[in-house]
Amino acid sequence: MIEKIQNYTTRRNRDRFVGLATGALERADWKRANGLFVPEGGRLAIFASRAVDIRSEHSGAAQREVIDTTAEYLRERYSQDGDFGGVDILRPNKIELAMALQDPGVSGIIAVGHASEGDYWLDGGEHFNWRNAADAIGKAGLKRLIEKRGCDERVVADSIPWGLALVGDPVTQYHTARDARIPMRAILDDNNFGPHFKDAADASTEQVINRALEGRDDFLVRARDR
Repeated sequence: MIEKIQNYTTRRNRDRFVGLATGALERADWKRANGLFVPEGGRLAIFASRAVDIRSEHSGAAQREVIDTTAEYLRERYSQDGDFGGVDILRPNKIELAMALQDPGVSGIIAVGHASEGDYWLDGGEHFNWRNAADAIGKAGLKRLIEKRGCDERVVADSIPWGLALVGDPVTQYHTARDARIPMRAILDDNNFGPHFKDAADASTEQVINRALEGRDDFLVRARDR
């Protein structure tokens, strides 16, 4: 009886995850098909999180220094590029991130700091995961750039790429460390970041959900065998 209950719970959780993820991605697909994007040339919001990882070999102060240095480097780089009407460095909390996602005057968002495939660590010990992001953007237009300047490995079972439901063109406008765990000091190096998806097929809802389920099952097996 216990095994049956566990199997039922596992299936129910899996089905719920699939429903939520598919809904978020299909809403973004609808926006792309209908041209619902923010205007080009708006502001770029760079969020620099003060959250630290206590498991890191680096002190909290050292981690924050790398994050701040990276944010300043990105502000200078994108200010010189001229693709945005201005560049702001902000401290992330759920309200600030939600406002930036809903603001049509913000064309791009870069999240600097500790992260994983489907999550971004905020100041004060909070998290802003893929569901929070997809819910926050709501009916607003998709962004012209989303970059996650931190790790991109899967650390929870129910996970999809954090910025996929937020960006107009997932192939050219969503940049990450591409499924990798990277040292904290490596977030300053542009070579560690690039397009998350190889092509449109790779970024399709069907492929993303299939990969998410494969990754979910592998993650649960590893967790069970620990």
